[in-house]
Amino acid sequence: MRTPWRKTFDPERAFTVRRMFTCAGVKFAPGDAFDKTLLTTRRLRQLYDQRVIHFAGDQPGAKIVRRRAPDDDVIGPTSDPRDAVEIPTDWADLTWNERRSLAVQLTAEKVRNGADAAAAIGAELRRRGG
Repeated sequence: MRTPWRKTFDPERAFTVRRMFTCAGVKFAPGDAFDKTLLTTRRLRQLYDQRVIHFAGDQPGAKIVRRRAPDDDVIGPTSDPRDAVEIPTDWADLTWNERRSLAVQLTAEKVRNGADAAAAIGAELRRRGG
């Protein structure tokens, strides 16, 4: 059954990433363009149905940047959602559950224990340059 709010899947269109995940050893962040040659059409459809990827231009807050000609539009994210997450300076003193909930917002990887949480927060701090 078709739902009126979903667009029909078209494997020929360009895709962008909705949430962080890793595919074929490549890490993707929200708003990144997705290389559809990494997967079969069937797996691409599965990711679309699971709302991991979506058609370029369908993301909320997407900004179309005009270059030279109107048919040369480039879709890009307005900002990285991880930047909106505030990491306290004393994050190491938080309980492991508090660190875990913070780390889940910063990574697409599973956070199973305190070490995973600390690794995810540390990686994000390095990405931010701090």
